[in-house]
Amino acid sequence: MADEHVCGFCGQMADHVVEGPNDAYVCVNCLAAARDVIAQMQATYTCSFCLESVPYHTVVAGQNGLFMCAACVDSGIKLLKK
Repeated sequence: MADEHVCGFCGQMADHVVEGPNDAYVCVNCLAAARDVIAQMQATYTCSFCLESVPYHTVVAGQNGLFMCAACVDSGIKLLKK
């Protein structure tokens, strides 16, 4: 199809794309995935150890909904070194 372009994120051919400068294209599926990632990055989580509400980018996720913030990771490492 002449109207298809390659998405610059997933590499797939798509006929429904948003065109940016310099022949940059993004497909509908990648836009939806990007929206979900951005929403997750803007979310806050409660650290399971200190119970502080912290931004997504400062936690690590464990099993069963466990989260640990960067400060508690640092504290845990210090405790283990004693």
